[in-house]
Amino acid sequence: MINTRIFDSLIGMAAPVIGLITSMQEQFEYWLRVGSLIVGIAVGLASLYRIVRK
Repeated sequence: MINTRIFDSLIGMAAPVIGLITSMQEQFEYWLRVGSLIVGIAVGLASLYRIVRK
């Protein structure tokens, strides 16, 4: 009985979070793209610095 209550509570808490993520998926994708672009630029700059330094 207690296990089913815990399971039901977890499902009840997870469902709105999953709904929020689903509805905001486009915005998350945008920020992931921007973040990966920034990381790529930083790696490129670090590589260029090492090449110029030698």
